Amino acid sequence: MFYFKQIEIDNSNAQIVEKAIRTYSKKRHASLDFIANVEATSDDKYFLGLENNNDILLTRLRTRFEWYFPKIIIRFQKNKGFSSFQIRYSILSSIVFFALVVGLVSNLWYLSTDYFAFENVLLMVMVLSLFTGLTFLEIAIARKRISKAIQKTTEAEFLNI
Repeated sequence: MFYFKQIEIDNSNAQIVEKAIRTYSKKRHASLDFIANVEATSDDKYFLGLENNNDILLTRLRTRFEWYFPKIIIRFQKNKGFSSFQIRYSILSSIVFFALVVGLVSNLWYLSTDYFAFENVLLMVMVLSLFTGLTFLEIAIARKRISKAIQKTTEAEFLNI
């Protein structure tokens, strides 16, 4: 899959990051792309997780009001020591994004013909902007949840010492 953003985790211990990710994730055995939205509950879990030999994949648990946000998949590579993670769209969100881009490009294709409709282009730009804005919001919420999990794990480790 196509990962479009890599985010470095500043000033963190790789062991604490790994422990935080494992502690605050509900483990799944199926692809996260095809799991329906699981609502966040009060059991203090932030993510759905899937582990394979090389990676740990996560997606954020959402409330019922966040179902329309684009679903992102977060990948922590085990061989990189949990110092960074990569982000990509789920398959459904990728299809929606590419459909919006194709719609915009196909509307612009008719720019010099009689079939051109400025309203269609404006609508496509607005919908694509909304989708992109919701993507940035979803990434910000996911980063905040990862930071919160790391902070809680760091505090727990500090109290155990």
